[in-house]
Amino acid sequence: YAREVELWGRRLSLGTNLKFFSSEFSETGAAALTGSGYDLDFGLLYQYNQQLRFGLSAINFVPGTAGAKLSWSDGVEETMPAQLKVGASVNIMGENSYIRSKQKITAAVDIDTYPTIPDSPLLWHLGVEWLPIDMFALRAGIDQGRRGAEQINNYTFGAGLKFGGLRFDYAYHTFYDISQFASSYFSVAYVPEQIIRQAYKPKEYFSLYRPATQEVVYQEDYKVIGDVVDDDVVRVTINGVDVSIEASGRFSLPLQMNYRANKVVVAAFAKNDRLLKQFSGKVIRLKYFSDVLDDYWAREPIEYLATLNIVSGYPDYTFHPEAGVTRAEITSLLEKIIGTPKMQVDDAPFVDVPPNFWAASYIKSAADRGFVKGYLDGTFKPNKTVSRAEAVTLVVKYLGLDASRVLEPPFPDVPGRFWAAKDITTAKEAGLLGFLEGHDFEPDRAMTRAELAEILAQSKFAKPQIDEIKN
Repeated sequence: YAREVELWGRRLSLGTNLKFFSSEFSETGAAALTGSGYDLDFGLLYQYNQQLRFGLSAINFVPGTAGAKLSWSDGVEETMPAQLKVGASVNIMGENSYIRSKQKITAAVDIDTYPTIPDSPLLWHLGVEWLPIDMFALRAGIDQGRRGAEQINNYTFGAGLKFGGLRFDYAYHTFYDISQFASSYFSVAYVPEQIIRQAYKPKEYFSLYRPATQEVVYQEDYKVIGDVVDDDVVRVTINGVDVSIEASGRFSLPLQMNYRANKVVVAAFAKNDRLLKQFSGKVIRLKYFSDVLDDYWAREPIEYLATLNIVSGYPDYTFHPEAGVTRAEITSLLEKIIGTPKMQVDDAPFVDVPPNFWAASYIKSAADRGFVKGYLDGTFKPNKTVSRAEAVTLVVKYLGLDASRVLEPPFPDVPGRFWAAKDITTAKEAGLLGFLEGHDFEPDRAMTRAELAEILAQSKFAKPQIDEIKN
């Protein structure tokens, strides 16, 4: 008999096994000796989470005084030795493990005890399996045995190989430190892949139209939509909220999406509130600009940096990606990216940058640190566009990149003696200029807003923030 129940929101499997014994011994010239009896086993398996589960097995746990014994026809009675096993297994490494990796490592431990046998030691069974790739496994373990009241370590090693439906396994097992008893085991099996896929194909329970595993949107209003496809489902929740299921099986729930990543969890339950299936997806809401089209080469860095409030567009929801970057814009962007807060400015940092100028705070901070300088006439010329060479030099300074040696020209049109060659080489080696791979640098050309967004998105300040939203 077996049953699956819920315990503290986790899956608990219970089972019991009633055993009947019958045995007969006979020898020439003597009456046959017969015996019969019964006993009971009990087991449970508790799935704590996707990585960890525990098990317990009680074998022959009904005592002889309750009738669980083997009775022989000559009047002799024997009780069955009770055995208690407890164990655990943990997925250490894998796609849904404590350490996320394509490799897989699983460890398991069992402990055996014989409570009705005096001086019987605890016996440990330890094992670990490592799959560097899905088709190949290496295994090792300790399978303890006993000699009287003494524990004996038996060492095991093995390997497995599977290709398609063909599987080969090998195991080596020592016994009681006696080399003659060491054994090797081989097994070969073949099961067609179609049968394997069918046997292990999980039930769907529900299908989702929205969201996908990861979806990018631009609006605040969003609706999760799905269909129940199995009669076992009686309840569906979205982010913990119960939703109604229509006669057709359709369910939905409007949600409000914040900027950056939003988690969406859809769960289906059976009558006993048992979890049947859970889907966890992510909806990323980014800022939208009407002039940054879907196929624009720098769309992603522009939208992510805008969502992180590092770059900004214009009131009419445009970004002007091909426009040249001004001195005020690049200064404010670089100050933002290193975390400089916007402060109130009382005194004009330059004669053409009044205290109420939109970038006055950032220009003053940059000037105070010596990152930017004005002109001899006391002006800053905030609306003057910067060249690619000027922009890259300033980016390298702000990011604190270690200067690279110019062993060869970084670009065909940037000779080693060029005034910004060292900074351009440094930026290229740091992976900031990938968008110019295979092209001339054109150092005197105006740096565009899109190009600067691409550079900043690859920087050590912005890239981790973008990766956090994505992953």
